[in-house]
Amino acid sequence: MRPKKTPRQKGFAVVLTTLSLFATLLVAGLGFDVSTIYLIRSKLQGATDAAALAAVRSLAANGNMTSAQTVGEEFLTANFPTGYWGAQTLSPVSSAVSVSRINSTGGAGTAGTTATAKLVTINVGVSAPLYFLRMLGQTSVNVYASAQAKREGLLIMLVLDGSGSMTNLIAGTPACTYAINDAEAFLGNSQFDPDIDRIGLVEFSGQVYTVAPIANFQSPAGTVNTTSTVYTAISGFQCAGNTNTVDAMQAAYTAMSNFYGAGVTPTRANVVILMTDGAPNGFSSSWVNYIKAGSTCGAAASNTNMTGFIARETPTESGIFSSAAATSPAMQNSGTGSIPVIADNTKCKMDTNYYNYYQDFSQVPPTDFWGDQMTGGSTYKPSTSLLFSGNNPGQASDEQQFLQLSSNAADARATAMRTDSLLRISIYTIELDGNSNGNIYDIADPTLLQRMANAPTSPVYNPAQPVGAYFDAQNATYLGAEFSAVASDISARLSK
Repeated sequence: MRPKKTPRQKGFAVVLTTLSLFATLLVAGLGFDVSTIYLIRSKLQGATDAAALAAVRSLAANGNMTSAQTVGEEFLTANFPTGYWGAQTLSPVSSAVSVSRINSTGGAGTAGTTATAKLVTINVGVSAPLYFLRMLGQTSVNVYASAQAKREGLLIMLVLDGSGSMTNLIAGTPACTYAINDAEAFLGNSQFDPDIDRIGLVEFSGQVYTVAPIANFQSPAGTVNTTSTVYTAISGFQCAGNTNTVDAMQAAYTAMSNFYGAGVTPTRANVVILMTDGAPNGFSSSWVNYIKAGSTCGAAASNTNMTGFIARETPTESGIFSSAAATSPAMQNSGTGSIPVIADNTKCKMDTNYYNYYQDFSQVPPTDFWGDQMTGGSTYKPSTSLLFSGNNPGQASDEQQFLQLSSNAADARATAMRTDSLLRISIYTIELDGNSNGNIYDIADPTLLQRMANAPTSPVYNPAQPVGAYFDAQNATYLGAEFSAVASDISARLSK
């Protein structure tokens, strides 16, 4: 038989039960309020992230900073409506979103000079209400969220094919004219930002002509600056000669390297855009070690490597010409001898007739002047070094071999550019069809262009390298659309 509880014991049980109930209510209230704060905090951070991304996408489509700020504010408000779970903003939304130009160290940048990117910064705070914890005198708690997103500046080298096949007529107009007009229009694309982007140019046939990257390709923003050096070079573009793709790509690479300086970490996204209407059919090499025995050909003091561009003039090679850079945008025709042969102390047989190069040299070197492998099992196309036989110039039977050597050089140069761990260049390729006149050795090679771009459709696609894209224009009338597609693709990548 249990003893009866005394009145004092009964009173203690009531107090204990009351205290336990109060503690339980506090814990429950704390759990409710903490859950509310968590919901508000999650919603606020999501809204902030969405606003930053939307503002950057606006900058990628159009560099206007005021528009980007407005977009950020709209997304912030739409994704965190006023009064969400009773929360109230601590300051106006207009003060939460800022867009600024920054330099390479993250400090303030000046448009067109020191600015290398545009930074979206969002800092927002709200007052989250408390409910059960008000019994402790705390009615609200402040919750904060922040986010940043950056629209990187671009360094673009536009590489344009000015070979002789570009003179073919499309709907009564030379393809070259379409290329000029569409490349000029490309400079005015609203997705490019002259505040932070830079655009340079390489025009090529047998030789190459380079314009260093500039800031003032638009003036005002969204309008082509018709007085810029890039625009005037495109306007003076003339199409004639061969397709020296590898030297053109190297020229773009050199221009990018020079833009930053030796060993300098890039502060922009680096992009090369190659537009070509045919297969590569030439390359520069050092010939001094391949002089035929008994030849009187010798290197001049100013050109000890005897660096020269070997050109093809269907159906044979036509000669070895100087690889000196062109001095004007009017591209010279290496198939007519208007470019001088390589320096040789006037002792080479090709001095009097450039078709006589085969009497001066024994074969094509296994690598081009830039060290790109043109023969061997690891190259794009199986190829052996082309021999110059007897007293006969290159025969029509050498045509396939010559195409393979030129293609291998271009493919290897593109690989070297993409695998530069400092520059990390993305390559875009535009194939222009319809200009080959049925010559199978002049038709653009889509597989090569996909390989050069490291496009996802490439048979050797490597996602660890910078990924570019490949575009195909059915003929020159479609070229403008493909240039626009390239700009859109670049913009989409910048806004991710």
